[in-house]
Amino acid sequence: MDFDRMMVRLEIEKVLTLLVKQTQLVEQRSLLEYYHEMFVDLKSLMEPICEYGSVVHLMVILPERLKELQKELKEDLGLGAEFRSLIRW
Repeated sequence: MDFDRMMVRLEIEKVLTLLVKQTQLVEQRSLLEYYHEMFVDLKSLMEPICEYGSVVHLMVILPERLKELQKELKEDLGLGAEFRSLIRW
């Protein structure tokens, strides 16, 4: 499967930026640790997806992580329509 790796990278970076902003708003240590873990997890997904074109990471793992994060943040992640359709959001 061929996909626009730069678009995927930009969308993940957008979510990472949102996560950093949310991290700055919380004071609860357990929540900070969770946000940090999610940040590291999302950041680590960028390499197999954007560098190696891993469809499994893109189509299976990434959507699960993003849905979990959106549920936790109770906020729309601002994902673009093209990206949402690519990962079957």
